[in-house]
Amino acid sequence: MKKALLFLFLLCGFTLFSQEEVTLKNKIKGKLINNYTGTVLIKTKAAVYGINPDNQQIAWKNEALKKIDFFSYKEIPFTPYILFEKKPLINSSLLSNAFGAKGVSRVLFNVTTGKILFNSEKEDFVAVNNTLLIPKLKAVLVDGIKNDELEIGLYNYETGNKLWETKLTQNNFYKRVKGSLFDKEQILLDTDQNIIWLKNRHLLKIDRKTGTIAFEQNGVQSITLNKDTLFVFSNSIKLKK
Repeated sequence: MKKALLFLFLLCGFTLFSQEEVTLKNKIKGKLINNYTGTVLIKTKAAVYGINPDNQQIAWKNEALKKIDFFSYKEIPFTPYILFEKKPLINSSLLSNAFGAKGVSRVLFNVTTGKILFNSEKEDFVAVNNTLLIPKLKAVLVDGIKNDELEIGLYNYETGNKLWETKLTQNNFYKRVKGSLFDKEQILLDTDQNIIWLKNRHLLKIDRKTGTIAFEQNGVQSITLNKDTLFVFSNSIKLKK
């Protein structure tokens, strides 16, 4: 059976459940199955296709995804939303943060419709450092280089709408991460769903509605959150409400 499937893939076609055969014009370069929806993703040099698991037919085709790396596939648990990333030939977060060099780009899209909900390049990010999925907010938190500045932004992953963006270039946070070789990071949400972000021993508390920095502290080693109490660990233990 495995040989038969392999043979079919090399012929640019494949059979699902031994019922329907789908034939594509180009050679298949990758395939994935989404765990939540059962949608089969097929990549060729021309496009990415989504195969409906119910009728075994092509549900959508997206040519904008043809350069996506399937090895970077990441699911948002219990949702039809997935992330892919694209890396340049020379990829260095150090060069991106220090000199604004081209870096990693990320794309978020709906696997059942093929609709792109977030594209870091179209949002003018030259490089994306991190992308954090926040299911409680139905959002994706992005930090990266945009217009030669370090910015963070929150985007709704159902609509693709930008909720807010905040520039950090003039902030002490930027001075801590610019040109840094190590990227130790923790991100938590408090009871009000505000974002608590520790990166390279610099702590930020960000208002989830506006992106305003409500609190910051340097020299923090690690953090722990217990209900509405934030434990900040440095040379001494401090409590923050």
